[in-house]
Amino acid sequence: MSVLLKSPSSQELGAFQEILEEWAGLKAAGNASCAGIRAQLVTALCRENGFTCVAELVEQLRANPGGALARRVLARVTVGETQFFRHFPQFLALERLILPQLLRQRAETQRKLVCWSAGCSSGEEPYSLAILLCRMIPDADRWNITILGTDISEIALEHARRGSFTRWSFRSVPPALMTFFQEEGQEFIVHPFPRGFVRFAWHNLAKGPFPPERLRDGEVDLILCRNVLIYWSKPAVAQLLERFSRLLSPTGYLLAGPSETPMVAEMGNFESVTHGSVTLFGPRREPPAPASRPASASTAAWDPPTTPVGAILGAVCDRSSHGPGGARPGPPAAADPAPRSATRETVPVVPVVPEAPRTDAGSTVREAWEAANRGDLPLSLKLVAGALLQRPLDPECLLLKGMILADLGQLPSAAEALQKCLFLRWDLVMGHYHLGRILLKMGDRRRGRGHLKTARSLVSKRRPDEPIPLSDGLSCGRLLEQLDMLSPPNDEVS
Repeated sequence: MSVLLKSPSSQELGAFQEILEEWAGLKAAGNASCAGIRAQLVTALCRENGFTCVAELVEQLRANPGGALARRVLARVTVGETQFFRHFPQFLALERLILPQLLRQRAETQRKLVCWSAGCSSGEEPYSLAILLCRMIPDADRWNITILGTDISEIALEHARRGSFTRWSFRSVPPALMTFFQEEGQEFIVHPFPRGFVRFAWHNLAKGPFPPERLRDGEVDLILCRNVLIYWSKPAVAQLLERFSRLLSPTGYLLAGPSETPMVAEMGNFESVTHGSVTLFGPRREPPAPASRPASASTAAWDPPTTPVGAILGAVCDRSSHGPGGARPGPPAAADPAPRSATRETVPVVPVVPEAPRTDAGSTVREAWEAANRGDLPLSLKLVAGALLQRPLDPECLLLKGMILADLGQLPSAAEALQKCLFLRWDLVMGHYHLGRILLKMGDRRRGRGHLKTARSLVSKRRPDEPIPLSDGLSCGRLLEQLDMLSPPNDEVS
């Protein structure tokens, strides 16, 4: 393999950045720290692919924009952190407000629903939506439901198609929803019923084509594009939102990530709808006329479930109950139809805002974990900051802070927090694991692999079925498998 002879120049980095923005919409580095990370990343890419300078890498990418090298590079520069029912207040809004409206409309016509999970990573988001619909529609097998999950990473899509996940993907899922998964050793396999609604395809949101396969302009009922736009430049965001607006049906909705909502409201030509703290966006439309007729037979074909997902998710307050546990998952039980007189509006909304943090630092840390598992990252970060004021040398607080910042895309600050965590407690496996992944994403291959090697060394000394501290039940054996995928055991650290 060739050796990179010199550090990349500002001109070379500029040429590489032009490709990233043109091909993936990624915005330029906003400060010197981010620019340094981008330089480390492009240097690592050159070394991994045998180029002696960045100009060679850029030349090859320009020569074959749809080739294997281009896809590997795009997969490296995107962030793929996700989990089932991530940001669950948004799923509450879908269940209580958006999906009932769409289902009633479609029950009167062709019983067809088209959804797109844009930037789906390893598939947890589209599978979560499929599970939600299976619970909401007692006769879902009689509907034509399409959920398309697309991503720019072939590796993530391969994982998604397998439909097999570890406990880490279920860190905010209560046991009641695990009936949609079948346990096989350390893995949980999505049940065929919801899985049958989901299809996956490679797609580049910045380059298209638009509409993606299986979708048509004006016929998409729901687009989920969460935690993607925060990494994009403003021109790329504006272009994508315009494309989304063409794809949505007249009664369709777009759901972005919580931190992206102000951007969509400012830049998109949408009408906003709020449910609690959640905002969704749809095409600008005339206010609907008030319903004056009784439900027809076709309208009555869909009834809300007796036990809505929101009642399950919203009631989860004890972090110890998160994730798979207890009974072995099996096939989902069919939901009993609600009485004819019941409507979605009669189901009480479960509060999604936790009580005010207590002054005890230990309680505050627990609340911070709970908020993070619910997807309320700003609240979790605020609680962690309060806990650190009382316990500035608490490794658990610093670990959680690093994980939250990484989830928000603030990789340098995340790495700094995790380095402090490991300085205080060098044997914390999850600290090495998360810091290693972040450093690899930042392009620091040597240090990243070093931390992953340390994590492997620590868990190798334990039983494969032993749970790892501060991992929500992830076993040592399963973490070893994940480490092998990130950095093989015989891979030299140089």
